[in-house]
Amino acid sequence: MKYAYLNTFVTSQGEDVQGELNELLAYAPEIQIETMYTTRKQLNAILDMLQPGDTLYVHSFARFCRGLKDLVYLSEIIIDEKGAALISLHDDFDSTTEKGKIAKDVYARAIPLLISDN
Repeated sequence: MKYAYLNTFVTSQGEDVQGELNELLAYAPEIQIETMYTTRKQLNAILDMLQPGDTLYVHSFARFCRGLKDLVYLSEIIIDEKGAALISLHDDFDSTTEKGKIAKDVYARAIPLLISDN
């Protein structure tokens, strides 16, 4: 099954949220839209439904997660635990490709480096 997710909590003037929604609709029949930064009920519902072989499309990581640590956490759930794919349309990320697998590994390896620089 194909899922799409977009968090619209933070938008700046001139952002084309409708355009982002239209881009996602080209990949998934329905988009779960989140308007709250803290609870992410829609995202959690998608995570609960994901099955092996499913795909979650996001417009960008900026509209999906709260930072690198959150991206790594969510990608581990989606890819490793659920066996689903994660594709970000504007970050050139597809977890099913070799490039995507390497990028996921690099992101995970960067976390300890960022934490140690505090």
